[in-house]
Amino acid sequence: EDKFQETIDQGIHILENYIEEMENSGKNSLNGQKAFKLYDTYGFPLDLTKEILEEKGFTVDEIEFNQYMEEQRERARKARTADSGWKNEDSIIDFSEYNSNFKGYELLNLETEVLGLFIENKSVDNISEGHEGIIIIKETPFYAESGGQVGDTGYIKNENFLGEVLDTKYAGNTIIHFVKIKEGNVSLGDRVSTLVDGKRRKSIMRNHSATHLLHQALKEVLGEHVNQAGSIVLPNRLRFDFTHFEAVKEEELREIEKIVNEKILADLDIKTLETTLEESKKMGVIGLFDDKYEEEVRVVQMGDFSMELCGGTHVDNTGNIALFKIISESSIASGVRRIEAITGEEVYRYLNEIEEDLNNLGNTLKTNREGLIDKAGDLMEELKEKERELEALKSKMALSIVDEIINDKKDIDGIDLVVYKVENMDMNSLRNLGDEIKSKLGTGVIVLSSVHNGKISFVSMVTKDLTDKGLHAGNLIRDIAKITGGGGGGRPDMAQAGGKDLDKIDEAMNMVENIVRKQLN
Repeated sequence: EDKFQETIDQGIHILENYIEEMENSGKNSLNGQKAFKLYDTYGFPLDLTKEILEEKGFTVDEIEFNQYMEEQRERARKARTADSGWKNEDSIIDFSEYNSNFKGYELLNLETEVLGLFIENKSVDNISEGHEGIIIIKETPFYAESGGQVGDTGYIKNENFLGEVLDTKYAGNTIIHFVKIKEGNVSLGDRVSTLVDGKRRKSIMRNHSATHLLHQALKEVLGEHVNQAGSIVLPNRLRFDFTHFEAVKEEELREIEKIVNEKILADLDIKTLETTLEESKKMGVIGLFDDKYEEEVRVVQMGDFSMELCGGTHVDNTGNIALFKIISESSIASGVRRIEAITGEEVYRYLNEIEEDLNNLGNTLKTNREGLIDKAGDLMEELKEKERELEALKSKMALSIVDEIINDKKDIDGIDLVVYKVENMDMNSLRNLGDEIKSKLGTGVIVLSSVHNGKISFVSMVTKDLTDKGLHAGNLIRDIAKITGGGGGGRPDMAQAGGKDLDKIDEAMNMVENIVRKQLN
């Protein structure tokens, strides 16, 4: 509730700024893009925007708003379908004559009849050992890939053959099984036994149920504007894409993960019911109602926490998920974020790997796990101290060649010009070197450069007597740095700059004399 109010307050503040802009510019209508930003970013309803604007004597461009809404819906549709490995148009076979009933909500094995056999897009009477093909059966416990959940694997067999189910997909409304015959041969009309890989299915179910908890947790932490924009549910992990306008903060991720695990530990019963689409809307079910649904829909409810339209398979109780861990959060498109997570045994495996890494790290650093942070801190401090010593040593070495650098000076119309490239020196050391040269030179122009940690540094200095003659260290360094794709500037007597193109540092230093002559003229 607090998060929602905070979001609304932000939206009102931004809308007030928009109104002030319109008043100043003499406009009387808010453009649709801004109205959409209020809706999409801050969950600010269009009706509320219209109401506030009308009170101030303004309108909103609803046509443009609806155009942006449709573009967002299309992006979400594309994101939801991008993960599918099979489309009905991938096949040139017409499977519409086959009716395969899914029984996998209740069963993982059953006996049934072979209705269709196919090899390389051709209908066949049998498939023999060593060959791969498609089997269609009258009833199936195998879940076909849909809604982001991958298809089941397992076995179809009888006393004459053994077939490994490699994948299960939909072709139109028909469930098709991609099978490799391991032994014997299968024929049309055969009675067969089916066996879904139960361990794999349970892992998928844990991950699928976790996506529902994650979806609701995202809404609670980030706001009601969050909607699913795609997902994939695998045996070893889940991936959930959702609409959101910025990267999810670390503390928000921790809160989301905490909520999901609290609901897992709460042992919420997971129930399913079939109802009409219209009735599901009245129930407040989460669903992307811009998508096409059948008139009869399936609702998955997890206690009083989550209720979504879903045709996938789920555990009976949230406690069966065991554990939930977010592995990563990233951007996949403008306004669309992605969370990857693991559950159950995968979390246990993940924690064991971390424990092993910590033990190995402790052995390397010669400390126990409890002392790792302190040890790392000590090592970082030692490293910084060594770096400071190294920089001091490099400065001393550089200062030891001050006389050598001055001896390379050029005479430009009676003015001493020192141009020198020093190896591996940071900006502070470069300035100190410049000060030392300037002190010994007495009068003149100095330009130094160096590459340190892959970055170019420039320093220029002009003695006071020469600034009065029109020489300007800031302008000089700016023109030099520009050659390397960098920039900078400063006072007439001292300036510094950075560069980007390492290959052009020599070219830039060679141009110093010409630039100085131009300033003198």
